[in-house]
Amino acid sequence: MLDSIALALSGLAVAVLLAFATDCMRREPDHLPLAGRVPRALAGRPLRWLWIAALAASFVGGLYGIPLRERRDVREGEAEAAGPPGRETRRTLRLPFYVHVETVTTATDGSFLGSTRSTRTQIPWAFLAVAGIYAAGVAGGGGATGDRAPLTPPSAGTGARR
Repeated sequence: MLDSIALALSGLAVAVLLAFATDCMRREPDHLPLAGRVPRALAGRPLRWLWIAALAASFVGGLYGIPLRERRDVREGEAEAAGPPGRETRRTLRLPFYVHVETVTTATDGSFLGSTRSTRTQIPWAFLAVAGIYAAGVAGGGGATGDRAPLTPPSAGTGARR
């Protein structure tokens, strides 16, 4: 049951990544989350690419999340097939909320020696943090409010002289 929920949440995480990256590409640079709170050198198009890079990097980082539960199943081969281990094959399916690792060991003559299956449910904290910041910025209206960015000095925004 928990594995099914983790797989569904992983699919949702992929959908969120694609939706946020698409939103970031379509949104005006001045209306991106945190647009009014970054230095001028990062405002505009660089901020767009920084958001996409941050979302992608946090998604990859989220593949190595905080483990909640791990289950391991070991299967031993037949006693007469026991010979020197020859080859170990490992297959891994790594998703944001779910990791499945299967290892099969065979003897040099090709006979089955054993296998291990491991499933882990995890929390992709890096992706959740960055996606949460992006979502909060979009929900809060994103971008700068007023006629100048908060990090802009008062004399730079109006053009008026005293």
